[in-house]
Order: sequence, then C-alpha cells, then structure tokens
Amino acid sequence: VLRYLRGTVSAEMHLEARDADETIHVVTDADWAANADRRSTSGGTLWWHGMLLGAWSRTQATIAQSSCESELVSLCTGVTEGKFVQSVLQELKVDVKLEAHCDSTSATAWCMHRGMGRLRHLDVRQLWIQAEVRDQRLFVRRVATADNVSDVLTKGLPAARFLQLVARLGLTFEEV
Repeated sequence: VLRYLRGTVSAEMHLEARDADETIHVVTDADWAANADRRSTSGGTLWWHGMLLGAWSRTQATIAQSSCESELVSLCTGVTEGKFVQSVLQELKVDVKLEAHCDSTSATAWCMHRGMGRLRHLDVRQLWIQAEVRDQRLFVRRVATADNVSDVLTKGLPAARFLQLVARLGLTFEEV
C-alpha cells in the first residue's frame, strides 16, 4: 500500500468534456476465474461527452461457468450503472442514448438473441439486456481487447500497458 501511495502521489485526474457525443458509453471487461476462489473480476467505465463519469472493479458474487457468463455479469453491472445515469439525465430533460461496449464476441452476440440458449443456468436478471437491445433502448457493440480501457480494472498489466490505459482514463502522472 505504501509503495502504491508513493508512486501515485503526483497523479492528477483530468475531467473535461472531449466531444459533443450525447450518448452514454459503458465499457466493461471481466477476468474469468482469476481469483483464488475462482470468482471472476468485473470492471467497467462510464463515459459521457468523452469524459469519464465513473469506474468500478468488483469481484463477482458467483462463480461463472464460462468466460461468456463472466462477461455478461460484467455487462449487466455496467448497463445498470448506465441506466441510472441515463435516468438522472432524463430527469434533467437531457435525452441520451445508452451504448455498451464489451470485448467478448460471445457476450455481445448473446445480447442480440432471444432466450438463454446454452446458458440456461444464468439468472433471469441477464434477460432484461436482450429486451433492452430488442427494443432499441440499448446498443451493444464489440470493442477490440486492445482498445478496451476497462482492462486496467480487471487484472494486473505490464507497466507500459497500465500507463497507456490510465492515461486514456484521464489520469496523468508528473515526474517527481
């Protein structure tokens, strides 16, 4: 902890609107079965106008049976966070769309289908994402793993990759 604090003493978070995009973007990632107890780690970021509004990293409550399931749990968490921000903005009379980004091909494909398919063991709480996509209240897009900024929230990374991703989050370090 002390080494971390010493290394981040000069860190600054820059919050500024970078574009005029009225869409809320949720970018999620998961690290399947990475913990000692085989629970996955979910991570995600929430963006509006190109500005980071929120970020989270959590150990999932249940053990995922596949990487697709792990990514879906992460996606559900992210979309829930995005729906909250969308509802707050709608209360302020700002009409925004919600778009989720995930680096899992299987998870994004599952969102476009109806029903559980081979993932029947998943809870009903994941099915609402399919309804949101079907009714065009949510758009789910695949993002390349190399471009997934939420990767920094789910696993340990080499220093160069870590610094690259935190810079994209708006975090800068001054030379001490």
